[in-house]
Order: sequence, then structure tokens, then C-alpha cells
Amino acid sequence: RCSSAMPATRDRRGRSRSSSAGGDQKRSKSDKTILSVANLTRNVNEDHLREIFGNFGKVKEATLAIDKAVGLPKGYAHVEFSTEREAEAAIEHLHGGQVDGHTIKVELQSDRKKAAEKEAAARQAAVRKPKPPRINRAAPARTAPPVKRNEPPRDRSRDRRATTRKEEAPKDRARERDRERAGDRDRKDRDKDREKQADRDKDRKERDRREDREKDRAREKDREGEKDRENERTKEKDEDKKKRAREDEKKAPKEKDTKEKEKEKPKEKPKEKEKEKEKPAEKEKTKKKEELVKKME
Repeated sequence: RCSSAMPATRDRRGRSRSSSAGGDQKRSKSDKTILSVANLTRNVNEDHLREIFGNFGKVKEATLAIDKAVGLPKGYAHVEFSTEREAEAAIEHLHGGQVDGHTIKVELQSDRKKAAEKEAAARQAAVRKPKPPRINRAAPARTAPPVKRNEPPRDRSRDRRATTRKEEAPKDRARERDRERAGDRDRKDRDKDREKQADRDKDRKERDRREDREKDRAREKDREGEKDRENERTKEKDEDKKKRAREDEKKAPKEKDTKEKEKEKPKEKPKEKEKEKEKPAEKEKTKKKEELVKKME
């Protein structure tokens, strides 16, 4: 009986071990396909992540971490790919890139968990590490150095200055650190101001382009209106010419009649001139006759 029961237990143990090994392999594969994305802005949503990471492979799932108390995203997300190669390609291309003005951090979820565990362990070790006990050693009694007769007395003001310098050294270092931090803040503020100025310049350029386009459209409309006006003027001129031609055609027969009458008039004038020439001749004849009559008398 014992011999028959032992193989069954061994088979069960082997099955449990194989099933646990298969589960570990699946977990390792899933961990290698799941990415953690940090330093995201609140404007980024899951659809944006699917579009961005979909350029490097098939995205199974993209989930944003949301703060339930506020209802806003916390600034990091998880993206799951179908294969490890796609996940590695996304890390190579997107780690350190910019999304909505922020440089994002893309890494495997397992690596992030390991780093978080290491940081937590280091913090716990720093907290648990006992501080070395302080040893209160009795300070040796200070004895004034022997004053030599030939040497001048020691200048104690110099010693005081040295001690004050030593005491002020950490304060100066703290001041320098504060200055460096203030300088870093000023740099960040300047960078933000530059980015804002760049955005304003872009908006101004876009406005100028829009205004230029509107002006060009208005000019084209004016040109088209001028062309239409010119066409109307040419049409009016053509109509005026046609009217004048019609009037000329109507006046043409009247002018012909007047011309014919004028041609007939000059024929009658020479006859009148001849008659006028004949009159003085008759007068002279009459005068001569009268003179002869007087002589005869």
C-alpha cells in the first residue's frame, strides 16, 4: 500500500513544480511586455498612449493611474505589448522623448519595481542603521604657551578671525547652495519664459499668415471686381458704337439728299453770274445810245 501511494504523491509534486515553473515563465514574459511610462502630463489620455505606442507594435492595453480622491491622472501609465521585441523597440525610441512638452521615462515594469524595492530597502537600512555612540572625552586643559622674552606677544585677533572663518565656512557653503538653487530656479523660469515666448511667436506668425491670406483673398476679389467693371465698360462702349453706327446709318440717306442738292446749286449760280455780267454791258450800250442821241441833236 505504501509503495502504491508514494508515486502518486511524487507525480503531484512534479505537476505542482511544473505548473509553478510555467506560471513563472508566463509572468516573466508578461513582465517583459509591460512598460511603465512616467512623467506624463494631465492632458495625456489612454487613446493618446495607444496612438503613440501603436507605432511600434500591437498595444494590448494602456491604463493610466488616476487619483481617486481628485479624479485626475497621477502622471504615469502602463502599456502592454503583444511581444517583447515591440516593447524593446518602444523603449529604444520613446525613452527620453517628449510628449506634450514633458520628457517621458519609458522602462519595463519589472525594472521599475526592482528600482523601487532597492530605494525602499536603502531607506529602511538608513533608518535602521544605529548611530555610533558619542564618546565624551574630557577635553585636555588648555595651558597658555610659555611666552618667550625675545618674541613679541601673540596676536589674539588673528586667532579670533580664523575661528570666525571656520565657523562661517558652513554658513557660506549653505549660502552658495541656496544661490545655486536660486540660479537653477531662475534658469527654469527663463526656460519656461522662452517656451512661452516661442509659443507666442508661433501664434503671431500663424495670425500674420492668416491675415496675409485674407488680404490676398481680398485683393483677388478686388481684381475680379475690376475685371468685371472693365468688361462692363467695354460692353457699354460696344453698345455706344453700335448705337452711333445705327444713327449714322439713319442719317446717311439725309446727307445724300443734302449733298445732291448742294451739287445742283452750283450749276444755277453760274447762270446768275452771267446775268449779272450782262447787266453792266446793257447799261453801257444804253449810255452809248444816249450819248449818240445827244450828239445828233
